[in-house]
Amino acid sequence: MKKLNIVIAGATGYIGLELVKILSKHPKVNIKYLCAQNSIGSKISTFSKDLKRYRKLPRITNINNVNFNNISVLFTALPNGKAHKIANKLPKNTVLIDLSADFRLQKPNEYEKWYNESEFVKRFTQAGETRANAESTFSSIKALRSSEC
Repeated sequence: MKKLNIVIAGATGYIGLELVKILSKHPKVNIKYLCAQNSIGSKISTFSKDLKRYRKLPRITNINNVNFNNISVLFTALPNGKAHKIANKLPKNTVLIDLSADFRLQKPNEYEKWYNESEFVKRFTQAGETRANAESTFSSIKALRSSEC
């Protein structure tokens, strides 16, 4: 099996950094882009000394600079409400795994009920089955920690 090309958006936050640590050790993952809104051009090791040993990690870039043509998975570790704005811009073959609360509800009408945001309901419905919240993909995250996936 070839390596999965991935992007981590929100890479400089706590959850993003933990994800970088996990995925940089995985033999079947190729981190192509690390994204953040600030610190563009910086090394990720600036934010965590644990990452200094991974010299091949890309420098931080803005998500608008990502070429998604060869990206298998986008992990988002962004503040709530940000991932759904990215979801509609992704190619259908790119899987989105959101580590915030954006996609944690299974039915669009539940989101509208709890958060009173009908615009998201439309986006949620259009995003399709290639969008998932980490809560519903916990076993996938666990599998990424092992070299068996």
